[in-house]
Formats: sequence, C-alpha cells, structure tokens
Amino acid sequence: MVESGEVHAEHKSFSEKMAAAEQHEGVRSRVAERIRNLEKLARSFLDAIIQSIDQVPYGIRWLCKAIRQLVQQHFPEATEENVTSLIGGFYVLRFLNPSIVTPHAYRLIPHQPRYGARRNMTLVAKILQSVANQSHASAAVKESYMQPFKPFIQAEQSRMRTFLNELCEVPDFHDAMELEQYLTLCQPEVSIDITLNEIYLIHDLLVTYKHVLAPELSDHLNEILHDLGPPEARLKRKDDVQVTLQLFSRWDAAPEPGELTSPAAATGPQKPPRDTSLEGVKQNCKQLLMKLLRLYPPCAEEPTLMKALQVAQQSPSQEVKLHAEVTLSQVLTAQEQCGLPDDDGHALYQECRGVSHS
Repeated sequence: MVESGEVHAEHKSFSEKMAAAEQHEGVRSRVAERIRNLEKLARSFLDAIIQSIDQVPYGIRWLCKAIRQLVQQHFPEATEENVTSLIGGFYVLRFLNPSIVTPHAYRLIPHQPRYGARRNMTLVAKILQSVANQSHASAAVKESYMQPFKPFIQAEQSRMRTFLNELCEVPDFHDAMELEQYLTLCQPEVSIDITLNEIYLIHDLLVTYKHVLAPELSDHLNEILHDLGPPEARLKRKDDVQVTLQLFSRWDAAPEPGELTSPAAATGPQKPPRDTSLEGVKQNCKQLLMKLLRLYPPCAEEPTLMKALQVAQQSPSQEVKLHAEVTLSQVLTAQEQCGLPDDDGHALYQECRGVSHS
C-alpha cells in the first residue's frame, strides 16, 4: 500500500509498484510539476535555437538547403513534414543535441555536469528531437515516460517546421564563396581563431588525403606539407588552447624584411601577384557592380552609383546589403589607393546599367 508518499509493496513486480505509485496523489502532483518544469526548460531551449538562426554557420545552413533540394528532386511526393523531418534529423540530432547532452565536450562548461543535470539535458534533447521529427506526436514518442510530453511536442512542431525551412534560406554556395572572396580582398588582414588540436586534425587529414587533394607533385599543398613534416599528436583537453592565426599566402606577397622563409618558399613556383593596377581594380569594381545589379535590379533605376548603393543598402535582403557594402568599400578603396576618378566610377556604373537592361 502507499503511505506518507512512499510505496510499500512487498512481493510485487516493478510494474505493479509503479502502477500503485501513479495512483498516489502526492506522486502524481510531483510528476505533473516536474513535467511542467521540463517543458518550460525545453521551450527556453527551443526559443534560443530559433532566435539564434542568424548565428548558424553558413556551411551548416547550406547543407540543410542541399538536403531539402535533394529530397524534393528525388522524392517529389514528399510532404513538407517529411522534408523538414530530414533536415531536423541532420541539424538537431547531429549538431544541437550532442552539445546539449555533453556540454563539457564542446567547452560550453568547464566540467561534466552531475547525473541529475545530465538526465534533464537528455530529456530536453529527446523532446527537441521529437519536435524536429515532425511525425505525429504518438509516433514521435515511443518511450512510456515520454508520453506526458505529447501535447507539448505537437504544439511546438509548427514553430520548429518554420525554423527548419528558414534555416535553408541562404544564397547559393558559389555566390557566397564569390562574395567571401570580395570581402577578403577588402580586408587588409584576415585572421581566424582555431584550437591547436583543430590545426593538428586538419594537418592529419591533409596528409591522409593529399593524393586526392594534390595529385600533382608540383602542387603548392605538397610543398607546404613537406615543410610542415608529420602531423603532431593530439593534446589533452586541458592543454588544448585557442590561438589566432593571421592568414596569408607565401605566393601572393613578398615576405616582410627579416621574415624567415623556407628554401622551398624562395625557390618554388611563384603565383602571379594580384592585379592592383588601376585597370585591375576597375575590373573588380565592374564585376561587383554587375553582381549587385543582378541581385537587386531596382539599383539600376538610380541615376548615380552612390544612389544605387544607398538603395541597395536599404534592401530587406541581408545578402544585397552585404554586397552593397562590399561594393562601396571596393569603390572607395579604388578611389583612394589607385586614383580611380569619380568619372570612371560613374562610367563603370553606366556601362553595367546598360548591360543589365540589355
């Protein structure tokens, strides 16, 4: 029998004891309270996930977009729920839930959480995955202890479906990489933050697959790997630190005075230097302008280049805004550093307008 909130059931099976406990008012009240708390916690996670969509790396979002395109191409009869379920299986299961269940492994917290916290985070991850699966709540929830969360899962599936669709709304890979190249050109210095173990892992992968990445012996990658030697062994977690690396290419620019260079760098094949002449800069500006006019045709209705860039910067599209800023930066750089006359900038704009209207 049940007394004082405790279950006394000798010579009974576990299921019988559980059934008896579930009938006790105190137990039911406590379970209901914990269900509400867990749903509140899961909702806070879901809110944070949806609000952070702009912080999701482009590469992950592009992969989600690719999944959607491939499913629609090969399975045209697939419903929206089917498609977003596959996207959720990729993004939520492979990227979000591991960091929720083991936050210490992703350096989100310094130490492994206690058992109770780990159990709660596991339940939150299961709830989020069930929401992302987009199947009917009865099918999404298989374990008996997850049954009380059916209404919550069903209520949040629409929000998750909208989020997963928005996650795929990114520009094409090649367009984004082209824009990234222009951004790099406009930055005097480019740096990345990376851990030592990440560097060692990349080095190891490059060595392992160099026969695929650089089949020609004269390839620059083979030269760099030869200089680096064998990959370093991975460090222990406590010894792994993050460093900031300045990025440059030994084939793009001459080394600074006093800078150490390897014999291979001095004698190896030299890549032609970037064209920084006035004509070369004008060509870069023209390419940027043509791309901007294709992205946002209303620009071409403006009489001057600066007015066209102002209109583009007011566009609702983040891609157009970013491209307009890059174009403006490149034009100003051309005027300041290469002496591009204002008349030439106007002539370039008129030429690009003529092409876009033809």
